[in-house]
Amino acid sequence: MYSCISHRCVFLRRSAASRDFTNFRTLLLFSTAIGENPLPQTHFMVDYLVERCGFSRENAINASTSLTRLKSPENPDSVLGFLKNRGFEDTHIKKLISGWPRFLASNVEKTLKPKFIFFQELGLSGASFADLVAKCPALLHCSMDNHIRPQIDFLRTLLQNDDDVIRVIKRGHRLCRCNLHEIIMPNIEILRRYGASDSQISSCLVLHTEMFALNPDFLEDVAGRVEKLGFKRGSPMFFCATYVLSSLSQATIEAKVKMLKSFGLSEEDVFSAFLKAPLFLAVSERKFRALMHFFLDVLWCEPSKLRSRPVLFMYSLEKRLLPRHEVLKFLKSKGLLEEGVNFLSVAQMSESLFLKKFVLRYLDDVPDIEETYKGCMKIEKSR
Repeated sequence: MYSCISHRCVFLRRSAASRDFTNFRTLLLFSTAIGENPLPQTHFMVDYLVERCGFSRENAINASTSLTRLKSPENPDSVLGFLKNRGFEDTHIKKLISGWPRFLASNVEKTLKPKFIFFQELGLSGASFADLVAKCPALLHCSMDNHIRPQIDFLRTLLQNDDDVIRVIKRGHRLCRCNLHEIIMPNIEILRRYGASDSQISSCLVLHTEMFALNPDFLEDVAGRVEKLGFKRGSPMFFCATYVLSSLSQATIEAKVKMLKSFGLSEEDVFSAFLKAPLFLAVSERKFRALMHFFLDVLWCEPSKLRSRPVLFMYSLEKRLLPRHEVLKFLKSKGLLEEGVNFLSVAQMSESLFLKKFVLRYLDDVPDIEETYKGCMKIEKSR
């Protein structure tokens, strides 16, 4: 009996092992089947973005990650239909969606329509609205009554007309996100304490819009430093200098000073230039290098002659300085240039005065001088 029991136990063990092996093979085969089809099913919005919005497949996959809650193309279709019915071109639509893919999940009646109508009445075209939303997608989920309308109404009280309001909106995408009572109004009060009149506030808003989106404590600190540098409260230069310093980090300023010193200007020269023309420090390092090469290596100008003319660094090398230089060279080659002409002074002339003195005046002697000047401008512009 023991033998029977023993053989039965062996049989049972073998049967169990056989079942285990069968299960193992089943699991193995099942896992292999999974391995042969590793690609996940893509969301339907990937194909939608490619076919309807002109996205590349890679960009569509990235954009679709924020649209996974959509279960059908019904809402995206209504958004695209709304935009196309109001004159949006495909390029505008693509720009909007690229900037904020969740735009396609917007509620047309509650979100898009009221805002579009509001900005359209303000004078913003479809293309401009597309640019604005692409830069500041937060506008689409900002409250019309609690954020957008009060901010626009406030800007209207400060600016001369709706055209200026539109300019500020288009230039100040950061401003559009700011809280009116915690950021914008306190910054205006800071500038008023430093002598800004209503007209100066308006000018600053249009010219230096981003300054009004700064943290008020930071703006207060910058304005205080500008005053200590010697700028007079309430002067246009004061507010220009405040804008420049508020837009540059200490590291950026130090890098520019170091670079200009390498061309022979002293630290004192740099800050003297800043006091005469605050936008001097706003010039990019790349432009500084190109201009210094032109002044020092082409004109053979001494660095000391540049320190009193910081406005020269605000001019375009391609559109102003090089074309004028070529005209003077051309006149000199013809023996028509008067002695003692200083190029640095010529560079600072208004366009009308330059044309009168160095182009139109010589048309009888060298009829092609006007074409030479225009040709230089076109060549430099195309580079």
